[in-house]
Amino acid sequence: MPKTVISENISAQYAKEISKKAQLRAKELGIPVVIAIADTRGALKYLLAMDDAPPRSVDIAFLKAKTSALTGKKTADLKPLVQSGAKLEGITETNGGMTVIEGGFPIQIDGKLIGGLGISGGDAATQDPDIAAYALQ
Repeated sequence: MPKTVISENISAQYAKEISKKAQLRAKELGIPVVIAIADTRGALKYLLAMDDAPPRSVDIAFLKAKTSALTGKKTADLKPLVQSGAKLEGITETNGGMTVIEGGFPIQIDGKLIGGLGISGGDAATQDPDIAAYALQ
């Protein structure tokens, strides 16, 4: 994929390219999903709900994208850090809400964080992360 960015944040063009790859993988798996991309401030940059994607997945995909954009980590990697008494306990209650549901991935170019990708609509433990990883290859 071309490395199209606007300063420190993902460009709309690059977000669309990532979405196209996510849609391709979701179609291969036969799963209608919601694809959300947030910039490094956690603001929604791009959102696409495939036909027949679950309505609840809109909010979930955005929370996944926002969480990864703000932390620079996969949402799954945050799970042990948010448990009671852990280093980031309570973080999911900050910034208007974040999540540790699997399927959120940071978007980086040359090791520099430019945003976050969230996929929701499939199995959160396997399908959502599969689609996200494919989209970011």
